[in-house]
Amino acid sequence: MSARIILGQAARHISQYGWTQGKRGRAYWPCCVLGAIDAVSDHYVLACDARRLLCKSIGLPVGTDTQNQALLIEWNDTKRRTARDVITALETA
Repeated sequence: MSARIILGQAARHISQYGWTQGKRGRAYWPCCVLGAIDAVSDHYVLACDARRLLCKSIGLPVGTDTQNQALLIEWNDTKRRTARDVITALETA
């Protein structure tokens, strides 16, 4: 499995179960972008790679995994962000 596959699966998870802001979510429930990545990945290193790839793809600075997660939370929770924005970002990364 690759980071791109994880991001595609995360997009499908959000499409199927819904998207949320302000909370991470979990498998089979609405998720934010990070929750969706975690829900579909059972391998920490691949999840880190997926977060790094997504940050790079949407123009966020890439740092440590902790920094990447914080940036993605902020990006996900932006007031004007929509589920379609998140799904598109995941699919095109």
